[in-house]
Amino acid sequence: MARWKLKTPHYLNVPGTKWEYTENSRTSGRPQRNVYNVPLYLHPEDPNDWNWRYDRDSGDIIVCYEGKGDSSGKDIVFIGPPTPDMEPLDDEAKAISKRDVRELLQGESVSDERGGYAGKVLEELGMKLAEAMTNGSSANQDKLIETMAKVMEQNAAILSALTANIAVLKAERRV
Repeated sequence: MARWKLKTPHYLNVPGTKWEYTENSRTSGRPQRNVYNVPLYLHPEDPNDWNWRYDRDSGDIIVCYEGKGDSSGKDIVFIGPPTPDMEPLDDEAKAISKRDVRELLQGESVSDERGGYAGKVLEELGMKLAEAMTNGSSANQDKLIETMAKVMEQNAAILSALTANIAVLKAERRV
């Protein structure tokens, strides 16, 4: 079946979890929408996150791979390898965890100063978000440069017309 129970808070790649960033274009005034796939935050101590409830005050977050969950359909499907803080619930999950968690932890300590594995994932997400925010879209930059060039041409034409009018007025005064 390949199912795990979360023991600590996790950011998991769950299909369909998206974040939308919208801003208004300064040139056209229209909203520009960017949609990003983001991890889903799940906390085992938060009753709102429990997908398996046993009574009013107890429950668990059970996650699985696509097609490997419980027949009830309550399991949360995630993408990627299991983390060291996931408790395998069946033999298939134990085998996958034994294989994949060893690869994740090569040369790293799970309880390092960054907050463990979850801290590492959060740090990587922050770096990706910062990169997306600073780089922007090259198409938007090209439009901005094109618009600026047109404005500069118009300003040059207005200035030349004004200087020509001033020269004519000065010539008329002398006469």
